[in-house]
Amino acid sequence: FSLEEYSEVELTIYNLSGQKIKDLEVVRNGLDGSALWDGTDENSNPVSSGVYFYRLTGSEFTQTKSMLLIK
Repeated sequence: FSLEEYSEVELTIYNLSGQKIKDLEVVRNGLDGSALWDGTDENSNPVSSGVYFYRLTGSEFTQTKSMLLIK
């Protein structure tokens, strides 16, 4: 992701029911950032294939998008 101005961010994965699956560690390089999800939950248990949502939250914005996990 890329930001227009610097902000601390959080990236969280949710399932279709809205249950939180995992908070991801964000790697920053100036205004750009990235995160990798290994398909596990907070307890390192693998989750099933399917649609998940990720929410990127900063000090003045929130963005939610969907993604497909295929194993």
